[in-house]
Amino acid sequence: MRIVLFLLLAGCAAQHAVREAADLAGQGHPYAAAERYLDALDRRPSFAMAQEGLVSVAEGAYQERLNEARAAEARGDWDHAVAVYGELAALLDRLRARNAIDFPTVDVAARVDRKSTRLNSSHSSVSRMPS
Repeated sequence: MRIVLFLLLAGCAAQHAVREAADLAGQGHPYAAAERYLDALDRRPSFAMAQEGLVSVAEGAYQERLNEARAAEARGDWDHAVAVYGELAALLDRLRARNAIDFPTVDVAARVDRKSTRLNSSHSSVSRMPS
């Protein structure tokens, strides 16, 4: 009985997550929508509607995070750029696990390494300045 109740609740939660994801996608928030579709798939791995929704927003979610990271780079905000590239890497890992990538991507790990190196060198040069 408990197993049936658990499965029922998981199914309802997954459906709710898909509805939220569709609303977010419709409002122009593909990254948030992708996160909700992934939540639904975590609850119900074979939920076709969630998988289809995820595939439909995956590239937009990727571009949203990539654009934010690049904008942070352009501003010289290395802390934020590294954080967003980290989020992007995690998103790409989750999308790959769900076979939801059918578009070209940048080598996020290499970008994070370069930005982390730059961030570390800028912090160390600040600490070496005379007081």
